[in-house]
Order: sequence, then C-alpha cells, then structure tokens
Amino acid sequence: MLDTPGNFDFAGEVLSGIRAAECAVLVCGAKDGLSVGAERAWKMLGNKPRMIFINRTDEENSDYNACFDALKGKFGTAVAPIVAPIIDGSKKVTGIVDLLHNKAYEVKGGKAAECAIPADIADEVEALRAELMEAAAGSDEELMEKFFDTMELSDEEKEAAKKDMGRMLDYIDKLNELDTAGVEPMSHVFPVSNVFREDEVENGDDHKEMLANAPKVKDGMYMVPKTVE
Repeated sequence: MLDTPGNFDFAGEVLSGIRAAECAVLVCGAKDGLSVGAERAWKMLGNKPRMIFINRTDEENSDYNACFDALKGKFGTAVAPIVAPIIDGSKKVTGIVDLLHNKAYEVKGGKAAECAIPADIADEVEALRAELMEAAAGSDEELMEKFFDTMELSDEEKEAAKKDMGRMLDYIDKLNELDTAGVEPMSHVFPVSNVFREDEVENGDDHKEMLANAPKVKDGMYMVPKTVE
C-alpha cells in the first residue's frame, strides 16, 4: 500500500503514487470536508478505480453529512454511498447502515451488533439505497433499464453489482498477502533522495573589496541617495 500526503503542497508525491497504483482510497475528514488536495487527487486518478473514506467522524464539530454533500456537489453521481452513518443528537456516529443489504449495526463497547434501522432515518436510507442502486446499474445498460423500470434490483443483481464495486477492496486484501517483514517504509514510491551539499563558505569574506566600489561608505555600509521625503 502506498500512503501519500494529502496536502496540496505534496502533489508530486501523490502523482508518483498514482502512477504506481492500480486504484486509490481518498480520505476526507468529516471535520474539514473536501480539501483542495482531495480535489486534485481525484483529477489525477483519471479513469482509475477509487473510493472515498470519510474519517474523523468522532471528533468535536465534525459533520459527516456536510462532508458527503460537498463530495456529491463536486463530483455528482460518481459518488454513491455504500454505508450510511447512524448519528445521534450530538452529531456523533454511533452505528452504520449497510445500504447494499439494508441492515443496520450499532457499535457498543467497540463491537458492532445488528439492530433495527432507526425510524427517523428510514426515508433517508431508502433515498441513499436508490442512489446506490442507480450507480451500480450505471455500469450495465440492462441493469440500468431494469432499475428505472422497477426502482429495485434482485438479490442476484445486487451481488453482481457488489462484486463489481468491490474490486478495489479485493485488491487491497490481496496486498495484505505480501510479506513486508523487515521492509522499511518509504517516504517516496521511487528510490529517490535529495542532493545536499555541506553548508560551508566557499567564496570567503569580500566585505572590504565590495565596499571599495561604493561611492560613499558609512559605518561599514553603502550610502545611497535619499529617495523618500
């Protein structure tokens, strides 16, 4: 896995990582929303598969929905949710809804347990599921026609769409099979290094020679005509 900085100042490192990768995961913070670096990385990816992970949902003043809306506003129907958060009154994420299988899970004590979909977000969940089904059907004309006719897909069709969207996750799992024991983390995807020189004075102190060319000198400095009244 290649972990590149998201800051806009490190666009070169991001581009190098994209060239070496087959897919990407863009990380956006629920507190900060869509960053300039994420926008730039999206454009750099071209036609490569990508997914977006919204993190930092447990921090104060975080807003998952605002971040998701910003992504949708920028990238349109290319962004479709696979899970939806269950958010309490303080905007803290307490669980998720698996939109593909229409199941909800709440997290207690660090463990997830299946639960009923909260009634107050039931309509929102259905709207998000429709978005997901439309995005999944968009990769197949036959599925697209059926979706717009019935607004629903069969379990078999959902599974087929799930496999199509899960290619990137499968590839990430494949990377976990690599033996990285004893491999030092790289700061760059290519074996490059900065060229430094010793910080030594080479041309000496030419202070007297430089002042010798001045028309007027005072206290070891050039004297120039006054230009501001």
